[in-house]
Amino acid sequence: MKGVSLAAVLLGLATALLYWQSVGHDFVNYDDDVYVTANPMVRAGLASESVAWAFTTFHAANWHPLTWLSHMLDVELFGLEPGGHHRTNVLLHVGVVLLLLASLVRMTRRPWPSFWVAGIFALHPLRVESVAWVSERKDLLCAVAWMLALWFYAGWARERRKGAYLAVLLCLGFGLLSKPMIVTLPCVLLLLDLWPLERWRAEGARTLILEKLPLFGLVGVSSCMTLWAQGEGGAIAALQGLSVPERAANAALAYGQYVWKSLAPTGLAVFYPHPAVLAGEDFSWFGGKAVGVLAGLLALSALALRWRATAPAFLVGWLWFLGTLVPVIGLVQVGHQAWADRYSYLPCIGLAIAIGFSVERAVDLGRLPRRPVIGAGLTSLVAVAFLTSAQLPHWADSVRLWERALAVTENNYLAHYNLGLALEEQGEAAGAREHYARAVRIHPGYGDAHYALGLLELRSGQLAAAERSLRAAVEADPALAAAHGSLGLLERQRNDPAAAIEHYRRALELQPDLVETRNNLGSALIAQQDFDGAEKELRLVLERDPDFVQARLNLALLHERRGDFARAIEGYRQAFRQGTPHPLAADKLARLLLAKPGATVAEKEEALELARYALQETGGGSAGLELLARCHAALGQFEQAVEWQGRALEAAPAARKEALGAQLERYRSGGL
Repeated sequence: MKGVSLAAVLLGLATALLYWQSVGHDFVNYDDDVYVTANPMVRAGLASESVAWAFTTFHAANWHPLTWLSHMLDVELFGLEPGGHHRTNVLLHVGVVLLLLASLVRMTRRPWPSFWVAGIFALHPLRVESVAWVSERKDLLCAVAWMLALWFYAGWARERRKGAYLAVLLCLGFGLLSKPMIVTLPCVLLLLDLWPLERWRAEGARTLILEKLPLFGLVGVSSCMTLWAQGEGGAIAALQGLSVPERAANAALAYGQYVWKSLAPTGLAVFYPHPAVLAGEDFSWFGGKAVGVLAGLLALSALALRWRATAPAFLVGWLWFLGTLVPVIGLVQVGHQAWADRYSYLPCIGLAIAIGFSVERAVDLGRLPRRPVIGAGLTSLVAVAFLTSAQLPHWADSVRLWERALAVTENNYLAHYNLGLALEEQGEAAGAREHYARAVRIHPGYGDAHYALGLLELRSGQLAAAERSLRAAVEADPALAAAHGSLGLLERQRNDPAAAIEHYRRALELQPDLVETRNNLGSALIAQQDFDGAEKELRLVLERDPDFVQARLNLALLHERRGDFARAIEGYRQAFRQGTPHPLAADKLARLLLAKPGATVAEKEEALELARYALQETGGGSAGLELLARCHAALGQFEQAVEWQGRALEAAPAARKEALGAQLERYRSGGL
C-alpha cells in the first residue's frame, strides 16, 4: 500500500500543478456576477442576514445553501480578489480526486485501475469547466459529498457499522444542499452493490432497496425543492416550447456528445446552443443524428448486459454514466444549452470505471498484454493533461472564454451576446454592437441581446434605434423587466415623464427589487410634481439600499421643489457625506447654502469648499466656475470672484455670455 500512497500524493500534486494556472484568472461574465461579484448577499460575507438568505432563497433558480455559504466564506477570506476563489476550486478538485481514489481502492481492492480512473477523472479537459469557473463551486462541493458517501458506504457494506450508514445519509444531505446532481447517488450505490461489493447475490434486491429508502426519501424532498426553485427562477420555462420528441432527440445527441468528448476531448466550449432554438434548424426525432446515436447507445447497453457475468465493471460503469446524466440530459429542459461540459463531472467517472476495470480484467485473463496496457494507460494520462493545459487559458477572462466558444461552435448566439458584454465593459462599443447584432440575427427571439443592443444605442443617443431594439426585447421576452426600465429612460430623454412612469411601473411589477428603476420612477414623479408618490418610491429605495446615493439626491431635490429648504440642505449634506463625496451633492448643497436667507459666514465658507470640490471632480465647466465666483462674492472676496467669473465667461456658450458678462461687471464694482 506504500506504492498506492505515493501514487496518491503524486496524483494530488499533478492535479494541483495542472490547474494552478487558473488561480491567475479573472471572474467571467457568465454567472460569476450572479454568484459572487454582483450578489450583495454574497459580497457581505458570512453576515447573519446573508446566512439566513442562503437557506431561504431560490436565487439563480436553485436551492443550494451550502454553495452560497462557500462563496460567502471565500469573500470573508479573500474579498473579491478572484485568485482566492479560484484557489478554493482547485483545492476542492484535488480533494475530490483523492477521495475518489481512496473510495475505489477501498471498494475494489484493486489499486492500479483505481489510480487510472482517478487520474483520468482528475486530468481530463472536461473537468476544466467545473474547476476553472468560480460559479461551478457547486459541482465541487457536491462531488466532495459524493466521494465521502462512497467511502463510508464501503465501510457500511463491509462491516455494517451504523455510524457509517449515518455518515452516508449526512453526506447525501450535504451534497443536496450543494447541488441536486447528487440525487442519483442511491441508484449508484445499488449498482456498486452489484459490483464490486457483490451484495445482490448474498442479500437480495429487496433488502438492498429497503436499506436505501431513507436515502431515496432525502432525494425526493430535494427534487421537489429543486423543481420549485427552478420553476420560480424561470429556468425550466426557458425552453418550455420544446416538444417531447425534440427533448428526447437532444437527450440522445447529448449522451453521444458526452461519450465522444470523453474519448476525444477537443473543441470544448462553455456553451453549446440547443439545436431546436436556432433559426431554420431542422430538428426532428427522425432527422438522422439522434436516431443513429440512440442506436449506438442501445447497442452498447446490450453489450454491457451481455457481458455482465464476465465484465461486471463495464455494466456498472456504463449504467453509472447513463443514470447520473438523467437529471441534466434535457428531458426536463433547464436553461438554453444542448449539453454542458460541467454536467460530465460525476457521470464520466462511470465511463472511466467501465474502461479501466474491464481492461484490467482482460489483462488478468491473459487477453491483453500487461506492459503495453500500462504504457497506454500512462500515455492517456499525459495526453489528457496536455489537452487540459491547453484548455485552461481559454478561461482566463470573459473575452477569451467567448472568443473560444465562437471558434469551436456554430450559431452561438449566447457567445456573441456575452462577448459583446465583455467588449462593452472594456469600452469597445463598436465591437459590442457587432456581436449583439449577430446574436439577434442568429436568434431573433433572444430578448437579452435585443436589450443589450438597445441599451448601447440609448447611451449613444440613438433614440429611434434604441426604441426599436428595446421594443423587440419586450416582444421577445415580455417578462424582461430591465427592458421596460430602459424604455422609461428613453422616454425621459424625450422629456415625456408620463410615458416613462408607465414603463417604470411595468418593470417594477415584473421585478420589484429593481432599486435603480424605482429611483428613476421617483425622479419621473418629481418631474410630474407628484411629490407624495415620489417620496414613497424614494423611501422604499433607501429602505432596501441605504447606500443608494442617487435616491438621497432625488429625495433632497424633492424637498427643494416643495420649498422645504432646511430638509433639502440636510438631504444634500447626507448624500455628500455618504461614502465617496458626491460632486453633484456638493454643487446642489453649495447653491442652497448661498440662497439661504441669513446664511452665516460659516455656511458661505462651507459653500465655497463644496464648490471647489465639485469643480475639481467634474473637471470644470461654466456653471461650476460661475458658482465658485458667487461663493467668493458672498464672502466679499471680489477679486477672486472677478477671476472665476471671467473664466466662466470664457467657457460659457454664446447664449449665456451676455448675462455672465453683466454679472462680471457687478463683481468688478463690488456688488452682488
